[in-house]
Amino acid sequence: MPTSFQIFSDENIALFRMDGNISVRDGKQLFLDYTSHPDFDPTHRMFTDATGVTKIEASFADIIKALMGMPKLLRQFEKGASSVILVGNSTSFGVGRMLESALSVTSPIEMTITDDTEEACALTKVTPEFLRQFRITPQTAN
Repeated sequence: MPTSFQIFSDENIALFRMDGNISVRDGKQLFLDYTSHPDFDPTHRMFTDATGVTKIEASFADIIKALMGMPKLLRQFEKGASSVILVGNSTSFGVGRMLESALSVTSPIEMTITDDTEEACALTKVTPEFLRQFRITPQTAN
């Protein structure tokens, strides 16, 4: 699976990485893995680096269906829970906007989609150096 995550409890953040070809199933599994991880905390800020995504298999209906299948998990998050997705192309931006729209009616998670690294880092209170280190650290699927 072309996804991975790391939880940095001391920094109150979970960093996700998506690369290559991604499907709604991949995204849902990543979220399930994250929320079942022993260090999961719904108050952590979430930052997804999707700049390496090259293709996405998703429709708005697929995204809604996946989210509707996780109501208990989504209710763990309080209003104002923060998620930022950093994208690298228009396809990722478009699918991110669909996810943002679907989340707005299915969960309290407030999502921001951006193609600006500095903006993403500022929104999640992550330094660009911290993000660079995360990008170069070998990732394994959790």
